[in-house]
Amino acid sequence: MDLARAKAMALQMTVALQAQVEKFEREGRPGSSLGRAFAAKAGLNDAEAEVMSRVAARMKERVAPLDQRARAIIQAARQKFPGGRLQPGAVPPPPPAELADLQRQRDAVVAQAVRDLEQELGPAGLAKLESHLNQTMLQKKPPSLTIAGPKDIGPPGQTARPASSRQEATR
Repeated sequence: MDLARAKAMALQMTVALQAQVEKFEREGRPGSSLGRAFAAKAGLNDAEAEVMSRVAARMKERVAPLDQRARAIIQAARQKFPGGRLQPGAVPPPPPAELADLQRQRDAVVAQAVRDLEQELGPAGLAKLESHLNQTMLQKKPPSLTIAGPKDIGPPGQTARPASSRQEATR
């Protein structure tokens, strides 16, 4: 993943956290600190966190109509297939052409939001954000997964047994 994509993801996370704050407020629960949680983890000060929130909100405002239009197109395409299923042996239809154009527009909006963030955040805030993204999103290796073999699963109806460290070493 490149740094620009990581910044776009950071803006998306900020949007998602802000949506959660709004939900909490509607329910009468406190949540104001949650809205700036990502910025706080990145070490941004209050002014820098406000810039990030503002850029994320603008991005959300510009992306929302595109997403809404895409949902409507997808829903209309799905209605052509009763029960949401294709007939056996049928080839799935290609996605509606308009979706590709909407995706290009959405990508352009997100790219502009990343440029706005870089410009408005300032050199110090941008350095903090990039450092955080490098440490958390860009350098982490995916976790290794332990896959259970048939001997580890057991008979039907019983839960799988975790592999012991000795079994793990022999694999």
